[in-house]
Amino acid sequence: MWTCPQCGRSFKRQNQGHYCGSAPADVDAYIAAQPAHARSHLREIAALIRDEVPDVTQQIKWHMPSFRLGGRALQFAACKNHVSLYIGAQLAHDLKPRLDGFACKKDALYIPYNLPLPAEAIREIARMQLLDPPETPSVYEYDGVICYTPQRNGAYVRFPWNIREVFGKGRVKVHALFDGQPYDGSIVNMGIKDQDGSVCYIIGITKAIRAKIGKEEGDTVHVVITERKDADGQ
Repeated sequence: MWTCPQCGRSFKRQNQGHYCGSAPADVDAYIAAQPAHARSHLREIAALIRDEVPDVTQQIKWHMPSFRLGGRALQFAACKNHVSLYIGAQLAHDLKPRLDGFACKKDALYIPYNLPLPAEAIREIARMQLLDPPETPSVYEYDGVICYTPQRNGAYVRFPWNIREVFGKGRVKVHALFDGQPYDGSIVNMGIKDQDGSVCYIIGITKAIRAKIGKEEGDTVHVVITERKDADGQ
């Protein structure tokens, strides 16, 4: 564990990128507070998003710039050597083959400060993330570990993405498969935190499903998640 000497927060990695202190007042204040070598890329990314989506609303969410329209969001954060543009897990997966030289990890596109901005890709991302309606439900597939909650006499599996960044909301109804066994539930934040202090989102796994797949606490389970829509589209 590493503790930042400025803000006192603890993180898993040495010198892990984060924002110290209180949240900046707005996007311009956030950019102005970053190191000089980062500001050019940050200003250009913000300008590209505003140019492509003129009606977008700008605000600070979770200590980072957030561009929002109709319940959808596109966010970025300044890290030590790159900008993290949070584009959602499915879009990151889809764009990865087309962005040579740029890493797509989990739900983010990493844009190094020492490389020219992929301007057209950022414009496309802004359109897809904020304007274009999704054609099909995104599928999130991963291996998770079953954990117990003794106080609730239940069990859960972590969802390894920030659902506010992926879905634009803090609670998501989903269809889930646990080792092929179907379950309709919700991804939520139940106050559980990861080791670095970040919010941990979870989905419950019932006793009946655990019995069917023959797994319990500490076992790894293959999880497939799609968002579940009600008849009214909510």
